[in-house]
Amino acid sequence: MAAIMEDIIRIKHLEIVHLDLSFRHIRVQNARAVIRMADSMQRCGQIMPILVVALSPPRHTLIDGYLRVAAARRLGQDTLLSHIWHGDEKHALCHVLVNDDQRRWDIFEQAGLIKELLSRHQLSQRELSRLLGKDPSWVSRRLALLETLPEQVLKSVQRGTISSWAATRVLTPMARANADHAKRLADSLMKHRF
Repeated sequence: MAAIMEDIIRIKHLEIVHLDLSFRHIRVQNARAVIRMADSMQRCGQIMPILVVALSPPRHTLIDGYLRVAAARRLGQDTLLSHIWHGDEKHALCHVLVNDDQRRWDIFEQAGLIKELLSRHQLSQRELSRLLGKDPSWVSRRLALLETLPEQVLKSVQRGTISSWAATRVLTPMARANADHAKRLADSLMKHRF
C-alpha cells in the first residue's frame, strides 16, 4: 500500500549524485543561507522536498532545491526527499516561476530561468508570458537586466559579491546612462564588499 501511495504522490528519496544540476549557474550563491539551511535540516530534518524532472532513471534534473542540495552536501547526506514532476521540464520551470509565493525568487534567478526557457525550449517572449500568466513587459524587463549589465557584474551577483538590490536599483540604471561609470562602481563594490 505504501509503495502504491508513493507512486501516486511521486515523492521519494533520490541520491544527490543522480541529480543533474543544469540550472546551478543561474542561482545566486549565499553561503550564510546554506549554513542556516544545513542547521535547520540537522535540527528538524528536510521539511520540503526538492522538485525534480525525470531525465533517464536514475538521473533527474533538479528544478528547485539547490539550497537544500548544498545544505545536504554540507551535512554529508546522500539522499533528499524529492517531488518528481509529472510533466516536462518546461512546465516545471514555469510552475516554480508562477508559484513564487512558496519561495521568494531573486530577480536575477527569475531572469535566468526565463532566459533558459526561451533558449532551451524555443519559446517566444509572448508564449512565455502567456504560460506564466504575466504581462509581456514583465518578461521583457527581466531579460533586460541580463542584457544591460556587463557579464562580470552578473557573475558577481550570482556569486553573491554584489547584492541583487544594488545591481537592479543602482548599477542597471547607471549602466543605461553610462556603462563605464557602472563598471567602475561595480569594481569598487566587488573590491570593498559594502
